[in-house]
Amino acid sequence: MPRNLARREQLHFYADLAAGSPADSAAHALLGLIRVVELQIEHARAASGLSHNEFMALRYLLQAMREGRSASPGDLAIMLDVSPATVTHVLTRLEETGDARRVPHATDKRAKVLLPTAAGAAKIEATYGAFHDAVAEVLSATNWESLRHLEGVADNLVARIVAEWPVDHTAEPARL
Repeated sequence: MPRNLARREQLHFYADLAAGSPADSAAHALLGLIRVVELQIEHARAASGLSHNEFMALRYLLQAMREGRSASPGDLAIMLDVSPATVTHVLTRLEETGDARRVPHATDKRAKVLLPTAAGAAKIEATYGAFHDAVAEVLSATNWESLRHLEGVADNLVARIVAEWPVDHTAEPARL
């Protein structure tokens, strides 16, 4: 199969909209955005030199640190949807690469707290920096009314998708 057909398939919209209508154009623009975000995440992961689970774990640890939360191996097992043995392997690898470390819990000496290192944080920030800068630049140059409208449409889409599919309804949708 030609590569361009496989790439275009990811942009196919499976609902009936009048071709060339504003809704059709908006749907395809949205699918294009989703696709470029997926590609950027994979590009960032590949540039980091980490496996998928290592990359996702490091992102989770960095976010937990930014929010002032502690992260445990059990948290990672739930977040990655993997076994404790897989988490141990991921953490060992992140420690070997200098991207994360396990430290004793402040009150429970049997437990470990997981922390990204400065090098690990820099690795994630370096791989996402240009992407997030581009998003911030375009949004900052967009007028307030358009942004409020975009936010409303996006929130409506998220609400509808969450209502239609069996997803974790307790998790707040990610925002840039």
